[in-house]
Amino acid sequence: MHALVERNLGDKISLGGAFGLLHYLDYRPTFDVDAWWTENASTRDKEQVVEAIMAALIVYGQVRRRAFGDVISIELETADSKKTFSFQIAERSAQLLPSMRYSTMSKWIDATLYPDVDPPDELVSLADRVDFIARLCAAWDFGLVPDKATLDEIRRPEWQAAVAACQLLTSHTYHLLRRWHHLEPAPYLGQKLGYIRDDPNLAYI
Repeated sequence: MHALVERNLGDKISLGGAFGLLHYLDYRPTFDVDAWWTENASTRDKEQVVEAIMAALIVYGQVRRRAFGDVISIELETADSKKTFSFQIAERSAQLLPSMRYSTMSKWIDATLYPDVDPPDELVSLADRVDFIARLCAAWDFGLVPDKATLDEIRRPEWQAAVAACQLLTSHTYHLLRRWHHLEPAPYLGQKLGYIRDDPNLAYI
């Protein structure tokens, strides 16, 4: 991935499979990368992508390139000719939504929190910030922990008004944000699970 970014080729593919989902959820180990060519990838672009991947892998062992159907597979093999890693890129028959570019977006804004709309480049208004807090809390409650850059941003004093206005009292995460911003404790209105509430070890957490 770093090799593609360094050569300004990151926008020529889109990632999928377990590696692509890793941005959202680390649900299983994988030794392969599945990707698709973007619509703006020219023949020359595709060759440069393949060359960059092969050059990055060659230091780890023997690399070969295979083509089958509409798929190009770059494969890394060990000394005993056993395949240990593959990077497969296929032609895409259809695209549900256009790829999102993050270059103009504030680095701390997590675009995955906006599956229903285009992610904003910046959050200036109170309404936009409250919406972001609500989205972040919903994802975090589900187990998707934000990046450090996002956490550093929302802990800044400038976010206190948005946290106070959000009033997402059913969210565990929201009450944590209130504590971070030194706001008065608010009643928790979410689900209270008995096996957690009555856990004798809870006092030590």
